[in-house]
Amino acid sequence: SAVFSAGDDRTIKKWDAETGVELLSLVGHERDENGYGAVNSVQITLDGQVVCSGGADSTVRLWNGATGTPYHVMRGHGDIVQAVALNADASLVYSGSDDESIREWNAASGECLRTLLGLTSWVYSVCLSTDEKYLYSGSSDKTVGVWDVKEGALVRQMEGHTAEVYSV
Repeated sequence: SAVFSAGDDRTIKKWDAETGVELLSLVGHERDENGYGAVNSVQITLDGQVVCSGGADSTVRLWNGATGTPYHVMRGHGDIVQAVALNADASLVYSGSDDESIREWNAASGECLRTLLGLTSWVYSVCLSTDEKYLYSGSSDKTVGVWDVKEGALVRQMEGHTAEVYSV
């Protein structure tokens, strides 16, 4: 089996989990205007064929997990992309950004389908519910957002953390 990691060196690495041997290095995220170039988030389909990444260059990228070849660079966020999530069949990508938005992307075309607005702080984390009816977000305003995927609407914000929410 393989494990993928994302780093501050602008790369995504694919490792053989049993031997520790590096199998691939996926390179493509660029440095931003301040010289920052981290890949902040990576998610992989269960079969390992699709790799999705989000980075400091404000892009979301899709890669072939077997070859490391990039096939979509999705642009539209106005700031660092902190988080990415794929739906079960990898047809949709969700990305959360420091621009206080979440975007939904068509994975086949790379087109932004819609922008989910309603937050007033950086989005550090996104994930789908197991039934894919809801998208959850963790933000710098100490809240967990609950989004109706079909409607693209913020249903509620759950409060209780006393500091930023980095993962949901």
